[in-house]
Amino acid sequence: MKGYQKFGLIATQILFGSGFGILGFITFAVLATISFELFGMYLELSASIFYSIIGGYIGMLVGVCYTGYKFLKSKNRNTEFFRHFLQCLLGLILGLGVFLFVAVYGSRFTNMTTNFLASTLPLVGAITCFNIGLTKQEKK
Repeated sequence: MKGYQKFGLIATQILFGSGFGILGFITFAVLATISFELFGMYLELSASIFYSIIGGYIGMLVGVCYTGYKFLKSKNRNTEFFRHFLQCLLGLILGLGVFLFVAVYGSRFTNMTTNFLASTLPLVGAITCFNIGLTKQEKK
């Protein structure tokens, strides 16, 4: 894989991961509100925020994997997608773990920095782990 192909893949994964993450955030917030209203239940603000955050991370995972699948499909390596998907999921979880560690033990950060890290670290973890093994196998 050439340098511009790596940059293009990572750039599209960042864009799609961020875009799908925002879409997942909004979609889960709306769906949670509508479903609770339909069943006549009261939805607390903290629960709505929690569902939205879960939806954002799921959307982020879908965006990164969608772009990666398109790349793998163009290289006729569709069979490797499940392994890369699991790597991406592991990277997202590791990114969340690093963020939680930083948020708990790095209390001197401002709210803006913490919010930036909450969205950036899981995305970086997902992209990094998804792309592990792509360049090494491409050199064959």
